[in-house]
Amino acid sequence: MKMHRHVALAFLLGLLICGAANAQINPFKGKGPRLDSSDLALMDKAAEPLFQAENATPGASATWNNERTGASGVVTILDSTQSHGMLCRKVRYDFSVQGRRSDRSLTLDWCRTADGTWRFR
Repeated sequence: MKMHRHVALAFLLGLLICGAANAQINPFKGKGPRLDSSDLALMDKAAEPLFQAENATPGASATWNNERTGASGVVTILDSTQSHGMLCRKVRYDFSVQGRRSDRSLTLDWCRTADGTWRFR
């Protein structure tokens, strides 16, 4: 379950941070600092209790900080709903790279499947 979320986050954050289309929204234009795998692992670890809590309420959040890279962030539940019999959560990931204040964020809708795996939709 955790690995699926980690891989999905890595892919989606990669799309957010680099690429020609992102040059317009990325102040570093793909040449600046980026989240690395240890940052993503810490982000995922911080989010884990938010996914495990059956009654997590909107506004619940968890922070993470990577002293090695200087990256940090907040994971926040924006909404918790039911969809097609699955528990779903809208989650926002706000982060800063190398201690720089950043407007970087990513919002994903996650749903827990019958086998307990969380997948984004």
